[in-house]
Amino acid sequence: MIYVNGVIATLVIAMTDIGTIVVDTINEVLSDLPQGHAQKTDRFAQEILSKVFEILRNKKEVTPREAKDLVFSLTGQLKII
Repeated sequence: MIYVNGVIATLVIAMTDIGTIVVDTINEVLSDLPQGHAQKTDRFAQEILSKVFEILRNKKEVTPREAKDLVFSLTGQLKII
């Protein structure tokens, strides 16, 4: 299942490889959550995506590892129900 979709994901993927990594990582994290988890939603995915790009917006260079780690740090507080 893809949680980050639509226009936002299309723009992100078109912009950079880092965008693709971020979107893929968000989808991976949310896909690993159990069915019915409160944060396993498109809305939550888009909130995380917005936070990531707010943080990365002012950086000139970001490695794929940094992008992935940022997603994991923002989603690391998720609790399994």
